[in-house]
Amino acid sequence: MTGIERSDILSRGSLDRQRQKILIVDDAETNLMILSNLLAEEGEIISATDGVQAIALAESDLPDLILLDVSMPGMDGYEVCRRLKSDIRTRDIPIVFVTGRTEDNDQEKGLSLGAIDYILKPYSPLIVLARIRNHLALQKAHRDLKAANAELTRLATTDFLTGVWNRRRFMELGEAEVARVRRSGRSFGMAMMDVDHFKSVNDTHGHDAGDNVLRALAEACVDRLRNVDIVGRMGGEEFALILPETDPQGAMLTVERLREYLSELAIPIDSGTLTVTVSIGVTTVRDPSDTIEGALKRADEALYKAKGSGRNRTVAYENM
Repeated sequence: MTGIERSDILSRGSLDRQRQKILIVDDAETNLMILSNLLAEEGEIISATDGVQAIALAESDLPDLILLDVSMPGMDGYEVCRRLKSDIRTRDIPIVFVTGRTEDNDQEKGLSLGAIDYILKPYSPLIVLARIRNHLALQKAHRDLKAANAELTRLATTDFLTGVWNRRRFMELGEAEVARVRRSGRSFGMAMMDVDHFKSVNDTHGHDAGDNVLRALAEACVDRLRNVDIVGRMGGEEFALILPETDPQGAMLTVERLREYLSELAIPIDSGTLTVTVSIGVTTVRDPSDTIEGALKRADEALYKAKGSGRNRTVAYENM
């Protein structure tokens, strides 16, 4: 390949493409050097000289593409491919075999194990570059699509202001918890929480301050509760909580501690800081015939009782 040819093929599409990571696996140092030099402008190159090292790098670095030799001592390329494709962490990484094995059954075996391509040695550098670029482009498109779908899911399931679950997703998660009760017989806590005198916050300090209050309270709930607990914004200044595998005493203790913490929270606003209080109604789901709607209704009745009793307090439906 002349210098002009290499410069020409490397320039097309390389400059504006985000650098991707390519793992090259070959037990021959010469082959590693040739492929590394050839693909140096196509992405970040990492290399391995045996199957065990290749699997470890694939798991730790999650490359965008793997170029894999077949004939290696110890673990051959076919076994490396099989293991990578059986691991949820690495199964979506595209694998290209680069080998001197030219028999049809060798190629069929590699492709049937999940490889996307099979490049035979000796190869044309121009053809290898073109094929690797195509695979990298497809992988980038796949990851971009996956990220876009994840973002669409996030937008469809989370509250735009606070980042916690929206009402629709909260209800879906609640249904799953009710189903868990039916399977395991274990109870969970359900709470409704409302910001006291929230209208006066908006009227006195403005809607930006009100938004700050809602964001701060949601963030505090997520931080103070367990990872398994579920926080949702049901609308306006009203939030709902699900506390999996929690009995009535545990649910009451958890939300009461949360209420006390929130009442002392200094929330930044443009004019300084602001404190607010919340009222909470709590109930427990332990009957297999119960529903998420029924639990929310009971928690809401307890919340109404808490607000009617002076606000800034927690009321358990079972104690009404």
